[in-house]
Amino acid sequence: MVVVVYTSSASGNPAVRNKQKAIIDYLVLHKIEFEEIDLCVHTDAKDVMRSKIPEDIKKENEASGKTFIPPQVFNDDVYCGDYEMFFNANEMQLVHTFFKVCPTPQLESITKPTNDQTSPESNCDAFSEDESNSEMAENDSTDAEQDFHDKCDVTEEDIDKDDDIESAKSEEVKDCDLELVGDDNVESSENEVELSDDDSGTG
Repeated sequence: MVVVVYTSSASGNPAVRNKQKAIIDYLVLHKIEFEEIDLCVHTDAKDVMRSKIPEDIKKENEASGKTFIPPQVFNDDVYCGDYEMFFNANEMQLVHTFFKVCPTPQLESITKPTNDQTSPESNCDAFSEDESNSEMAENDSTDAEQDFHDKCDVTEEDIDKDDDIESAKSEEVKDCDLELVGDDNVESSENEVELSDDDSGTG
């Protein structure tokens, strides 16, 4: 089944030309097979076109004073409608119904997203969640670093205590040195006394 579009290349009405172009462009864009028949080139096509329009639609148009000006759309010999009907179907996302064709991937993508598509809101939510997790990780790292510094930092009081301990140790070392020097002097005196006694005995 092929979509057939009746157009008029000689129309001096800009609105008609724009409507024809809109339908043709849509068919080309969505890769729907179609045939364009120019009523100015095929002079007998107008009678063929009118013969394929249902009688009830003809009566409605005659009652309202509406004529069948291009573009007029058919699917083979089945009447689809004019530009106004195409426009309304497009607004309702029922273009495949208007053209009486099975929905193609291009047409389906207009009405519903594919499974792998995500909404902008879900992307923002995911971004916010990642940002929150990153902030929590940074806070944990900062707390751990602060705990480490708290354990390792030395206060002035600790330094003063260490200085007092070092001073006390130095005093103890000095006292020990004095004691050793005293012991050496006593021992030297005793040795001198012994030597003097020996010398006296010998004389």
